[in-house]
Amino acid sequence: MMRMRRTAGRLLATAVALVALGCLTQKPPEKRRYVFDARREAPAATREGVGVLRIDRIRVSPLFERKGFVYRTGESSFESDFYNEFYAPPGVLLRQALLAWLGPSSTFASVSDSTNPGDATWLLEGQVDNLYGDLRDPRDPRAVLEIEFALLYAKSLNVRFRKSYAASVQAEDTSAPAIMAAWNEALAAILAELEGDLRARRAR
Repeated sequence: MMRMRRTAGRLLATAVALVALGCLTQKPPEKRRYVFDARREAPAATREGVGVLRIDRIRVSPLFERKGFVYRTGESSFESDFYNEFYAPPGVLLRQALLAWLGPSSTFASVSDSTNPGDATWLLEGQVDNLYGDLRDPRDPRAVLEIEFALLYAKSLNVRFRKSYAASVQAEDTSAPAIMAAWNEALAAILAELEGDLRARRAR
């Protein structure tokens, strides 16, 4: 009986050691980092633009300014994703996306984020009010993006135009890559609408 107990004890100790070794050798999940990549459906217009546009810093609501993805899981509940995040603060990435979108367009003669304010004709400001993956209905996951833009005269800082843009795009599934792809679709839709509005307001 004593020998059986000792054998059982050794087997149990061996099993515990193997489980512990497996936990130690198993790699923890790696973080994945993403950037915004808004794609045009059609090439930018080629006619010559007028004026110099400076894109100022894009501000983000404190609820969504962190790099980790934010998911809405209930009417009043949100969760942050530790393993999936933006490569840089979302306001920085959105500013780069704006430069990449408006730079090749004909809306302005040139677009920059470093132009001396005194040399700019226009200033574009942005405020992100919503940036989250909506997972309240797992059968209908969505990427939500809402940004308010304001176009100002550079010299007087008078607001020439202000408008809030919102998009909610269905994602293929609830995974982070699918949410990111839907965010890019939402951003492309918003930037296309913004570009048209800026061209119309500038022409007046």
